[in-house]
Amino acid sequence: MNKNIGLNIKELRQKANMTQNMLAEKLGVSFQSVSRWETGASYPDITLLPLIASVFDVTIDNLFGISTNEVDKRIEEFYNCRRKGYDHKQLIEEARGICRDFPKERDPKYILFDLLSAPLSDEKEKREGIKLGYELINSATSEDDWHKTVVIGDMIAILPDDELDKFIAEYVQDRSLDAMLITRYRRQKDDEKFLRQYAKTMYSELWYFFNCFHLPLLGMLKPEQRLSHCEMKIKILNALTQFGGDSLSVLGDGEVDIFTLWRINWGTLMAAFTNDEEKSVKMINEVLSLFDKIRSFPENTPLETRNPLFAPIKIYVEHEHDKKFTKLLPEIVSIGASGIDPGFIKHNLETPFFDWLKNNEEFKMILEKLS
Repeated sequence: MNKNIGLNIKELRQKANMTQNMLAEKLGVSFQSVSRWETGASYPDITLLPLIASVFDVTIDNLFGISTNEVDKRIEEFYNCRRKGYDHKQLIEEARGICRDFPKERDPKYILFDLLSAPLSDEKEKREGIKLGYELINSATSEDDWHKTVVIGDMIAILPDDELDKFIAEYVQDRSLDAMLITRYRRQKDDEKFLRQYAKTMYSELWYFFNCFHLPLLGMLKPEQRLSHCEMKIKILNALTQFGGDSLSVLGDGEVDIFTLWRINWGTLMAAFTNDEEKSVKMINEVLSLFDKIRSFPENTPLETRNPLFAPIKIYVEHEHDKKFTKLLPEIVSIGASGIDPGFIKHNLETPFFDWLKNNEEFKMILEKLS
């Protein structure tokens, strides 16, 4: 990934008068992650690029270095029109004009596609968007992977029902491949491969369900909906781990397994919406006890679960002592690594969701412990 992206994010953040904490909250990541991007120590996940660009109201290309050539000037003029409040159809005409003037440039086409596939577009515009979407997908190079992913997602949203199945089968290879392998192993009566593939697919889907953009999602929900959303996640986790006690228990049976990181995350957030100081602090302490258990495990300790469905999933504890960082690394690489550290928990506790607890002495002590 372009080494300048961190510097560009820093420049855009400063121009927007945002702190690292403010940007991290909008993106649902820790402020340490933002800091690492800006210093060049790491790069943002590719799936975050559209959200980062949206926060700053720029194109994704701008994140990699704002150019001064003519097409970029026209694109900047387009975004100025958007800031001035041009209506949807006016913006479409502006984007069409850039595409006509620069027919070989892809960025204006992505902008036009984004407009044509938006809910405000009429049926004729959506058909135009579908045609353009196919063009962009079929002509995409390896450098366009993130663009292609976004276009495929939008195409799924706007395609008519009678075209959807064929599109998914042809272009959504990651999900369709999982389904085809499950069918293949079932027909071959290869129980071991079937159960492993099924577990991998299920765990991968759960990873997205529990991990993606939790803070932005909660910010969008009405206040009275937030607690029930967190409770739903904890209930599902307790069902997955076959815990027979209180379905809303953050601690569960107290054992560390392949679902513990999600329990830590959603248990922390559930504590924000209880409106009961004693219960909230108790939940936070239970979360910290689980985290301390993970940190106490030797390197490469295998974690499993009592749920037989997920028996093929093996996750190992990995410690990076110099960074004071603990993560769980799934054996199945395609699922991706999940990580959490004391700073991440502290970041969650310092969101506005916990402002009502800021004068609680025990809560203050917890924050000090995590510092």
